[in-house]
Amino acid sequence: MELEAFINYRGKMIFCCGEIMKEKNKLTYFLNKNQLIDSLVIESLETDKKMSFEYEYQ
Repeated sequence: MELEAFINYRGKMIFCCGEIMKEKNKLTYFLNKNQLIDSLVIESLETDKKMSFEYEYQ
């Protein structure tokens, strides 16, 4: 079972790869059965820009 947690973020987000997400964004965290972050989707609330990240635990 995958759980979701939503966060709205207002402000500029700059990533190490050089990508910039400006203004208002919606962050959706997906948690695995151990309540660890499985993946993250960042969607701009003002444009169609969307970024996805997957987490891997070792």
